[in-house]
This record gives sequence, C-alpha cells and structure tokens, in this order.
Amino acid sequence: MSIQQAAAQAQAVVDRARSLFGSSPAPVPPAGESLESAVESTAGLGRRTAGLSGDLVDAHNEFVAAQTRDLSSAGRTDTTLASHLSTAATVTATGARQLDAIGAQTHAIAQTAATERTPAAQRAVLAALRSQVAQANDVVTTTQQQAGDIADQIQALRYRTEPADFKQRPPTDPSPPFHGITEDQFKKIYTNWDKTGPHHVLLPPDQAEAKARAWTQAVNAAMEEQQINTPLRQAAFLAESAEETDWGASLTEYADGSEYQGRLGNVNPGDGELFKGRGGLQLTGRANYEAAARGLGLPDLVTKPELASEDVTIAFRTAGWYWRHGNGDLNVFADQGDIVEISHKINGGDNGLSARIENYNKILNMLNSGG
Repeated sequence: MSIQQAAAQAQAVVDRARSLFGSSPAPVPPAGESLESAVESTAGLGRRTAGLSGDLVDAHNEFVAAQTRDLSSAGRTDTTLASHLSTAATVTATGARQLDAIGAQTHAIAQTAATERTPAAQRAVLAALRSQVAQANDVVTTTQQQAGDIADQIQALRYRTEPADFKQRPPTDPSPPFHGITEDQFKKIYTNWDKTGPHHVLLPPDQAEAKARAWTQAVNAAMEEQQINTPLRQAAFLAESAEETDWGASLTEYADGSEYQGRLGNVNPGDGELFKGRGGLQLTGRANYEAAARGLGLPDLVTKPELASEDVTIAFRTAGWYWRHGNGDLNVFADQGDIVEISHKINGGDNGLSARIENYNKILNMLNSGG
C-alpha cells in the first residue's frame, strides 16, 4: 500500500466516524417540558445519532412508548428525562466537535503525504495517521459508553402510580440480602493492606488498622450501592480491585498518565496526567471521570479528580460505578463466572490475568465457606 493510499484510508475511517454523529447537534429539550414534547425531542435525537448510539435511542423509544399516553394525559412533566436527553445531546455534540478537529488534522496530514519522499518522513506521516485513527476510534468508543450510561439511567426511572389509571411496571424479584466482607477477609484479599506506595512502605500499626477499617467499609458500601451482592459478583469485583490497587497499597496509578493524552476523552493539554488512574478500579480518562461524576452526583470529581484516591469512599464508589456502567454491566459476566472477560473489560488486555484468576478462585472459595 502506498503512503497516499494509507492517507486516503485513514481519512475514510475518520470521515465515517464523524458521519455517525449527524450534521448538527441534537436539540436540547428545556427542563420542565412535558414528556410528550420530550418524546418528540427523543425522536429527533434518534434520527441524528441512530448510527452511533442506536442502543440509547432504542432505550428512549421503548421507555416513552410505554409511558407517554398516561403521563402526558395527566399533565405530568418529567424534568429528569429532559435532563437525560440534554446530556445525550451534549454527548453527541461533544463527539462531533472532537471528530471535526480530528478530521481537519487528518486532512492536513494527508495533504503532506504526497510530498514526503524520504523513508523517515513517510514513517512519520504513517505514525501520525495511525494516531488520528486511534483518536477517532476512542471518541466513538467513549461516546458509546456514555450513551449506554444514559440509557441505563433512563431505564432505571420509576414513576409514581398516581392517579390510579397510571400503568405500573411489573414487579421485579427482590435483591438478595446484602452481606459484605469482614475486616479479616479484607486483609486476606488486599494483602498489602498494611503498606503504601510502590515501594510497599510498612504503615505504623494504628494507621494500618485504621486503613483496614476504612477500606472495608468503603468496599462494602460500594458493593451494596451497585448490587454486587452475590459471592460470584463479589469475588470478581474484589479480585479485580485487589489487582488494580496493587493489592491494597495504592488508590493512585503509579505512572504519570501522560500515555493517555489524546485518548479516553483527554482532549485538553495535561488531561492525561490530570485524569490518570485512580480509585478501586483505576478510573481513567476525562470521559470516564465526567461520566462517573454525573452518574454518582459528584460534580467535584471533574474539577478535583484526586478525590477518587484521597477519599476512600469515593474511590470505591467510582469503582462500583465503573463496574456497572463504565464498560457494560460486569455483574452480567460475573453471574456467568467469566472472570477472563471481566479482566479484559477492566484492564483492556491480559495484564495480571493469571493473578486475577487465582485471586478470584481464592476469594470465591472464601466467601462460599465463610472463611
């Protein structure tokens, strides 16, 4: 393949990614408009984003089709749904702007491809094109994840059943009673519980015990909040969290985060370092921090991302959020005992996979036996 063909192929990939977002931002429904009007806005959003976020649009349409008649006839307004639609429109518009910028940069690089004659210059052009394609793919992936999170929130909406002619959702099976882990179990799982940092500096005994109490409480609260409430789910969550926190030694990624610049929504200078991995599952990237902040009602998480490591409760709330909403609902895979797929979704590869599997089996046996 010639360098001109490679440039044309990269341009085509970026252009295709941009086409998924439609030609203009979706309308933002005013907060407080009636649900019936919100449905019309949803349909407009669906037409613009059908290629990118069909699951989101399907979730909107399925929900409102079942509820519109009763709710609108009663004169109800739904500001919550309007807020979700506004967020969806913002996500779409942001992705479009990012891909416009990537498209312009790719076009400029492609223009230079025909003029480069030396092997070194051509290699540099190819590397730049690969980077543009990777950034475009990251934008699409991030936007799809955010759209899925919004869909989950819409599907979770519950309406009061007054007046009496409102239709009720069918009853759901009650969740099993929640049983968290004990401090002794925590220490067996997070084996560096009494140490800190990359060099595993031993903590004074009183500090180590205080850490064990705080982490155990935070882990249990996060698991309860996100329905990580069976031995299969808890074993998987705890095994992944232990690996991601260096077995309890740190809630902050040891690397500086610069490798994430230009990816995972890190579009501003310095975003890679600012939004490096933190928390019980190493939340990473501006896009994930913003989505977690919305999902957990923690707006300060974006302006002060270090909260995800400095506050152990927030650290594990972000881990619980990512488990359910960051890359699909991992409870589904946990229920199937698929720790390999869970590891791939959290880490993106096989890093530490054998340790994760070994720890998962150990934790599962411990939880099942009560040890």
